[in-house]
Amino acid sequence: MNRNRLAGISWQIELTKSKAGGATLELLDLAATGNAEAAKALYDVVWNAVNALDELCKVSPELLEPIARGKASWPGWLSVDADVKKHGKALVKSLNLGSNADLKYFGRGKKWTRGTTGTNVALNLYGILHSWWKEAQMPPRERGAFVRVKRTKRDGKYKKEFSRYAESRKLVSKLKPLSKKNADQWYEAAKPLFLARYGDKFEDHKRFATNRRNAENFSMAQGRKARKTVQQLILKSIKQGFNSIAPKLQ
Repeated sequence: MNRNRLAGISWQIELTKSKAGGATLELLDLAATGNAEAAKALYDVVWNAVNALDELCKVSPELLEPIARGKASWPGWLSVDADVKKHGKALVKSLNLGSNADLKYFGRGKKWTRGTTGTNVALNLYGILHSWWKEAQMPPRERGAFVRVKRTKRDGKYKKEFSRYAESRKLVSKLKPLSKKNADQWYEAAKPLFLARYGDKFEDHKRFATNRRNAENFSMAQGRKARKTVQQLILKSIKQGFNSIAPKLQ
């Protein structure tokens, strides 16, 4: 197949993808207003798409397995039918779902959970860092422009915040993909970003209320200053979070 033909097919695929996405969002917007007909139409569209993908998994798994390896989730069925549940588990195995994902989902040891505050925060920070890291791997001309805020009197209060974003962006661009070996480096790259988002007195943020109570009780028992102890324990929990989500080297 010649180059022009291939380019034409790629263009058609992108156009169809764009139309499908646009139609889905239109139905979602209508359903969000309380339109039951639009909600049913959205269900039908998604059902057909998932069914088509499931059929492709059966007839041409080699097309989808490379995609599935790098994903932690896959479109499929929520069902009370035992056979459908069994099929879903078999599909996870046959597609090698998540085997090359950028976070740890397999292996020995305790499984991480978003229910742990430190791990939850680590995941959120990692999501931002990872997008910057991926951008840094691109050729310079393909990278998005990083917005540089003018240092005027009006935005002077944001100077420290944006400098911290820039610092984390710079630090993570020099790292290798997250792994057990460099999880602490990813944590260090995340610290300026964390402070930019939660501030220097981050221990007062409602998200860390449980950490604060535990640390205050600990510091009182140990005779230490509560604020410093709270900060240390919060940062320690986030560092542990990075280590818990980090996969082993492939």
